[in-house]
Amino acid sequence: MTVGQREQDEAAGGPERRELRLADGTVVTASVAARHYSRSHQLYGYLQFKAHGKTVTKYIGRVTAESRAESLRLGWELLRSRKLVESFGWSWVVKRGK
Repeated sequence: MTVGQREQDEAAGGPERRELRLADGTVVTASVAARHYSRSHQLYGYLQFKAHGKTVTKYIGRVTAESRAESLRLGWELLRSRKLVESFGWSWVVKRGK
C-alpha cells in the first residue's frame, strides 16, 4: 500500500468506503484530490477514479482546511453529505461506516 492509498483510506473512513458502483455495474476505487489555486489561496476537492481506461474527475467543492489530511477528510464528507455520487447515477458499494 502506498502512502497516498493509506492517506485516502484514512480520510474516507476505510478502504471499503472508497468503492463506487457505476451505472453499468463496474466497481471502481475513488480518491479525492485537493487542488490549490494560487489566485484564491483555497483548496478545491475533486472526486477521481479510473474507469474503462479513462480518468473521471468531478468537482466536489471547497476543502480548505489546516492540513492536507483534514482537506481530504472534508472532501469525502462533502461527497457523502451532498449525495454527489448519487447525483451522477452511481452508488457507494458500502453505504455506512466500518
